Amino acid sequence: MSTEGEEVVSNTPSGSSSGSSVVEHHHHAEDNLQTLRIFAGQFIEMLKAVPDNLRPNLDAFILRAIGHVHEEPHQHQHQRQRQHEHVHGPGCSHEHEHDHSEGHGHSHAHPHSHHEHEHPHQHQHQPQPQQQPKKEKEGKVSGHERRLKAQQEAAAKEEKRKEIMLKLVVHELRNSVPPNAEAPGEQIVIPKDAEFETYTASNTFHVDSFLYPTEDDVDDLVEKGLIPREYCTECGSQKTKPINYISHSASLAQLKYIFSDAVLGDLNGKVLLDVGSRLGSVLYTGHILSKAKELVGVEMNKFFADLQQNFITSKYKMADRIRIIHGDILEHTNELTRADVVVLDNVFQFFIADKEKLSHIWSTIRKNLTRKGQLIVSLPSLKSSLATAGSDIDIKKWVKEVPLRPPLDEKGEVEEDYKDIHLYTVIG
Repeated sequence: MSTEGEEVVSNTPSGSSSGSSVVEHHHHAEDNLQTLRIFAGQFIEMLKAVPDNLRPNLDAFILRAIGHVHEEPHQHQHQRQRQHEHVHGPGCSHEHEHDHSEGHGHSHAHPHSHHEHEHPHQHQHQPQPQQQPKKEKEGKVSGHERRLKAQQEAAAKEEKRKEIMLKLVVHELRNSVPPNAEAPGEQIVIPKDAEFETYTASNTFHVDSFLYPTEDDVDDLVEKGLIPREYCTECGSQKTKPINYISHSASLAQLKYIFSDAVLGDLNGKVLLDVGSRLGSVLYTGHILSKAKELVGVEMNKFFADLQQNFITSKYKMADRIRIIHGDILEHTNELTRADVVVLDNVFQFFIADKEKLSHIWSTIRKNLTRKGQLIVSLPSLKSSLATAGSDIDIKKWVKEVPLRPPLDEKGEVEEDYKDIHLYTVIG
């Protein structure tokens, strides 16, 4: 709420006795704007780390913004500080530093701005002769510190680049598929086992975990009327129950975990196969987070195969290491044989109702995954998938499960997202 004094200032002509207050507000606004421009410049510098071919929707905007923002902070910062002190006097500088912090909440992200406010005081209170021994001492370790700092900054910059790329992929995919992330005419089958015994076509809705991983994402879809939250148990009544949400994709958090040292580790020179690659989330994430030599996706649905092909060739230029095959894995068993890592993420569970066909598919996979040391990432477990298929494969003679240490929640228990991730090594 404005005070009476503030109302007088806002309505006083510039030539009146309150002119200095007007100037103060004017320069305060300019300083706020400068702080914002510095933040924008640093943010845009971070975005510039993204290769041109990985930011199709941002190029024109970013290039225009860079031309107006990134060149100014270093060039004019001292000049603005001197103007600030000229108008308000040296005794006001700390007060306005505090105002900036409260006004934006991001002042801690501007190390250059903070340093330049403090620099005059360092010369004012510390005699020059006292600084010399400190500089000599710092010089003995500065080389090591500079190298360490450079390594840390490079690693942080690389992590930011990867995060930006993944977010761009998710954003682009959201705009490429409907809210339920299903292909036109796609038929979803509810598995007939204990886990899904209460699920039906009327009370089940697909929300892709890669695109909408959080409750807030789902709430946003509900508020926009894009997906239902509840279903009616009796037509015409007010009796409702919550909708069952399912996902045919692993979440981004799950995929980051899978491609971390905790699960797959270094994939340099390795071939990864994703059976039923769907949106391509495993492939894109693998391309960004790993050094796998080749990432192969086999997808039966033409809509999804074309979507992936478009992503890796036209949108994100990932065809250097990603290859998409539109077809049935039964007709491309050579891909199973040559792969070092095979990902099986809810691959048949919701798409094939015929148990005899399911059993045949698993027998084919078992027959072609026999090279010792091949890795299988399965969501859910192979034991669960084989039981759903009614397969009689002796899992103990085929693979050995690799113990994992997934992230824990605040109670020290395995977080829900990671419980269904299983890693196996082929033994014969």
